[in-house]
Amino acid sequence: MKDKLSNMIQSAVGGCAKNWADIIADYLINSGVIVPPLKVGDKIYALSASKTKLYVLTITHFVVNENETQIWAVGAPYASGSDYICNADDFGNNEWVFLTRELAEEALQGGKNG
Repeated sequence: MKDKLSNMIQSAVGGCAKNWADIIADYLINSGVIVPPLKVGDKIYALSASKTKLYVLTITHFVVNENETQIWAVGAPYASGSDYICNADDFGNNEWVFLTRELAEEALQGGKNG
């Protein structure tokens, strides 16, 4: 994440020394700035609690507070009016919400085989 953020900083200011962009990126990350790898309208993939079904959800909005970034999404079975909520830290750190369909399907197969 640091390298991507550092490159974005360099690009945004029209170029600056890599070491300065790295220092700024480190400062933002260490200060609790969270840069989710998602935007409104993106799809995320969640497994059911039993890990037998895969749900495709669409990001509707983010809620950022001092402790965490919540990602709100809607999709089956949540399309009936209630939002699905997860934390930005959940991606890559658990076995039920994923950035890509491929990772979700791998976990789904593991759940069916396990």
